[in-house]
Amino acid sequence: MNAAVELLKSLIPVRLEVMWGAMVGVAGTVASHFYGAWNNLTEVLVMMMVIDYLSGVLAAFINPGLAANSKKGFVGIARKVFIWLLVVMANDLDIAMNTHEICTMATFFYIANEGLSIIENAAKVGVPIPAFIRDSLEQLSHEKKAREKTEGE
Repeated sequence: MNAAVELLKSLIPVRLEVMWGAMVGVAGTVASHFYGAWNNLTEVLVMMMVIDYLSGVLAAFINPGLAANSKKGFVGIARKVFIWLLVVMANDLDIAMNTHEICTMATFFYIANEGLSIIENAAKVGVPIPAFIRDSLEQLSHEKKAREKTEGE
């Protein structure tokens, strides 16, 4: 009998679990209102963003030439927040036009963008990358540097 009572007591959430559950519930509700229903693409984009961020931190840690700093980390997070704002905007356009294609295209674009960044980070830590992908990444890197140079002038 005592074991059954203890089991039932253990199922009652403690204050922290209630608070955490409430915060996640509210955040999920707000996010689904703005973005639409949580779907596989949403999950893939979130996972790609997390993997990209973590792989960037690991690349900076492993490669001494890539000094990790808090400003770069903040800029990376700010870019990901802005990506979500663009995806929210695409979802709103879909709602206004009664379609699903705009948000889907935007989400796939940013999934591909995150994938490229993950591959770049993998190359920075010495993970073997096929030559044709490595060459494309080098070309992309040169284009980014040229753009930054012209924007800085």
